[in-house]
Amino acid sequence: INGRCYFLFDSEENAEKFIKDYHGHQFVDGQGESFRAVACFAPYPKVPRQKASKDQRDGTIFEDATYKQFVESLSAPKTFEAPPDPVAALQPATAKDTPLLNYMKTRAAERRARQEKRERERKRWHDRLGRIEEKPKWRCAECGTSKHLEEDPDQRGVCYCTYCWETWEAKEYKKKKKSKKHEEEYEEEWYEEEPTKKKKKKKGGYDEWQSSSWYAEGGEWDEGWYEEAEEEPKKKKKKKKKGGGQKNFNMPEQDNSHLRRVKNWTAQPQWRQSPAFDIPVSDQFPDNQFPLGECVEYVGKNAFRTTSAEKRELERLQSYDCEKIRKAGEVHRQVRRYVQSYVKPGMKMTEICQRLERKTHELVVANGLEAGWGFPTGCSLNWVAAHYTPNYGDETVLQFDDVCKLDFGVQVGGRIVDCAFTIAFNERYDPIIEATQAGTNTGVKEAGIDARFSDIGAAIQETIESYEIELNGKTFPIKPVRNLNGHSIGPYLIHGGKSVPITKNQEATIMEEGEFYAIETFASNGKAYVVEDLECSHYMKIYDAPHVPLRVKSSKALLHAIEQNFGTLAFCRRWLDDLGQTRHLMALKNLVDNDIVQPYPPLCDAKGSYVTQMEHTILLRPTCKEIVSRGDDF
Repeated sequence: INGRCYFLFDSEENAEKFIKDYHGHQFVDGQGESFRAVACFAPYPKVPRQKASKDQRDGTIFEDATYKQFVESLSAPKTFEAPPDPVAALQPATAKDTPLLNYMKTRAAERRARQEKRERERKRWHDRLGRIEEKPKWRCAECGTSKHLEEDPDQRGVCYCTYCWETWEAKEYKKKKKSKKHEEEYEEEWYEEEPTKKKKKKKGGYDEWQSSSWYAEGGEWDEGWYEEAEEEPKKKKKKKKKGGGQKNFNMPEQDNSHLRRVKNWTAQPQWRQSPAFDIPVSDQFPDNQFPLGECVEYVGKNAFRTTSAEKRELERLQSYDCEKIRKAGEVHRQVRRYVQSYVKPGMKMTEICQRLERKTHELVVANGLEAGWGFPTGCSLNWVAAHYTPNYGDETVLQFDDVCKLDFGVQVGGRIVDCAFTIAFNERYDPIIEATQAGTNTGVKEAGIDARFSDIGAAIQETIESYEIELNGKTFPIKPVRNLNGHSIGPYLIHGGKSVPITKNQEATIMEEGEFYAIETFASNGKAYVVEDLECSHYMKIYDAPHVPLRVKSSKALLHAIEQNFGTLAFCRRWLDDLGQTRHLMALKNLVDNDIVQPYPPLCDAKGSYVTQMEHTILLRPTCKEIVSRGDDF
C-alpha cells in the first residue's frame, strides 16, 4: 500500500533540498519491512476544497425591503399609453440606430470591459511582484517572422523560426562533414640530417676585413680559402602514412564461472585489443574490415540464395550498411567482455552502468549522432523485466541473490545493435536462465526470409515452457512473458514497427530480405504478464512527432538539447543531468504532455517472481542470416 502526501514550500530551492534529502530514502516500519520514498514535484496537487460557510441571510428574503418593493410593483395595474404616431416611433432616429447594430455595440462594449479588467489585473500583479517585465512581440532574428519561433538556448531573448534553425543546422553539419573528409591522413616524423662540411670563398676583399673589429684588434689575416665550422644538424619533415605496425596482444582465456550460464571467452594469442580495453575498434581495424558475426545459410526454398550471383551482387551494394552494423557488433562484444570481468555482488547499479557506458564511448569513439549509445543501459532486477536504469540518487546495490538483465545497445551511423544477457550468481537460477537462452536460440534458428511470426512465436513458447524451476522447495513452471516481444530495428529507431512474438498467435506477418531484427525472449516464474510501475527513467523523442509551438523556455531548451545529442534515440534522465540539464523534470513533463517525448516506465511482473532475458541482433542478408552480436559468452 503506497501513501501519498503533498507539501507546499515557500521557495523552489527548499523543495529541491527536500527532494535531494528524502528521494530514495528507506523507511522501515515496526515489522521490519522497508519502504522506499519517492519525492518529486507535483504541479497539480489534489487539495480538498474548503467547505463554504452558510450564508446568514438564508431564509430571510421575505423580510427584505427590496424584495417587498419588487412584489408590490408586480401587483400594480399595468397601463399602456399609445404613442401619437406609432409609425414614426418604430423608425430609428439615425441610420445606425437599428436593433442589430445596437446589439453588436453592446457586445463590443462588454469585450472592451473584460479586456480592461484583465489589463488592470495584470498591472496589479506586475506592481506586486516587481519582476515581470513587458516583453516585445517575439520575432525571428534572421528573417523577422513571428511564427514557429524557438528561443536560442545559448542566447536568451533571441528567437529563430524553425526554417532558420534547420538551415543553420544543415550548414553546420556540412562544415563538420567537410572538415572531417579533408582531415590529414599523414603524421609528421622528425629525423636528423648528417652534418656536412662545405668550403666557401671569403666574402668581401682585404679592405673589408681591414675595417672589421677583428683586424683592428691585431688579428692575423690568412688570405685564401677557409673551412667553415660544421653546421648544426638540420631537421626535416618526413611524411608517414598512418595505420602501419598494428600491435597484437596475447589475451588469455577469460573465466566467467562466477556468472551463471555465461561461457568463458576463449584465449586469443593475436588479439588487437589491449588487456585494458583502451584501443578503439576503428584503430584495431583501420581498413574497416570488421569481424563477421555468426553466418547461417538459408535452407529449404531459400537455399538458392547462398550461391546466387544476383544476391551476391545485391549484398555487395549493401556493404556500406553492413560495415556499420559489424563495427557496432564488435564494440558490443568487447564491452560485454569488459563488463563481465568486473561485475560482482556489492556494486552499485549506477557504477555498473556508468563504467559500461564510458567504455562504450571509448571503444566506439563517440561522435554525437554518428556513433555512441543506442539506448540507456537496462539493468532490471528480479521481477522488473525491462526499462529500468538507476537515476542519480538511486543507491540500489547488486546482491548475490539478484537476477539482473543487462541490456545495452551500440549505434554507428544510426544502425543499432541490441543485445542482452542475464547476470546471476546463485546456481538455483540456472533453469530459468537456460530457458531464455534456448528460447532466443530457437527464435534465431526459426527466423529468416519469408518466416512467419506466428511460427516463430509458437516455437519459442514450446521451448521455454519445457523448463521448470525449484525455489525454496516449491516447483514453478516457466512461461514466456506474453506481452513482451522482439522487434525490428530501423535507422535511429530502436522499435522499427514489426514485433516478433514469443508466444503462439495468429500473426500472418513475415520477415523480409534486408530487415534487421532483435530477437529477445523473457521467461518468468510469475504471472508472465508485465505492467508499468516504479519511477520512470527511460524516454524517447517520438519519431514522427509534429511540430508543436512550446511556450515554456525550459522546455524549448531541453528539446533542443535532446535533438542535438539523442535525436530519436532513447535516453535517460541520468544522461540529461550529465549534459547540464539538472532541472529538467518539469520541462520533461511538459514535453511528454505535448506528445513530443514518450516515457517508458519500468515493466514489472508480480512482486517476488523472477524474470530473465536473452537477446541477439540478426541481419537478414540476401545470401545468408548473420547473427551480428554472437560471441563466445552466449
